[in-house]
Amino acid sequence: MLKYLRILCVAAAASGMVSAAVATESIQVTADQSALINLPSLPSTVVVGNPSIADVTLDGQSLFVHPRGPGLTNIIVLDSDGAAIADYRVHVIYDDPDSLAVYSPAGRNTYSCARDCAPVVRVGDNQEFFNAAAGQVGAKSELAASQALGGEAAPAPAEAAAPTP
Repeated sequence: MLKYLRILCVAAAASGMVSAAVATESIQVTADQSALINLPSLPSTVVVGNPSIADVTLDGQSLFVHPRGPGLTNIIVLDSDGAAIADYRVHVIYDDPDSLAVYSPAGRNTYSCARDCAPVVRVGDNQEFFNAAAGQVGAKSELAASQALGGEAAPAPAEAAAPTP
């Protein structure tokens, strides 16, 4: 039986059904900071194990990794023949030396305190705090987009009030 299994594996490899193995490369990406990977050849297919942890965009042989949340996932890159040309183990971390997490019975609230402390949107924060901070981020983005298109500044919505610790 083992002899037949070996023959089958050799036949599959000779027919191109099995591609050469590509060594897995580990990369660490900081949350909220994209990373650039220069691929060895032009990719045809890119598969991301868990897009809620990291996602990608392609420009030729440039693969841009966009962290979405902390955790571990993988990215597999295939050529037009379906052969693996790259395999990455991606670890997304938070690495902000100015970050401050405040814990209370209601949960965690996270702030960035580079100069003054400002709330940041971080997975795992207290839901009310998270929603208020996300509302402010969204209102700021809409205001910036409106002004870039020549619109006038509008007052921030009432529901985007500053979250309190």
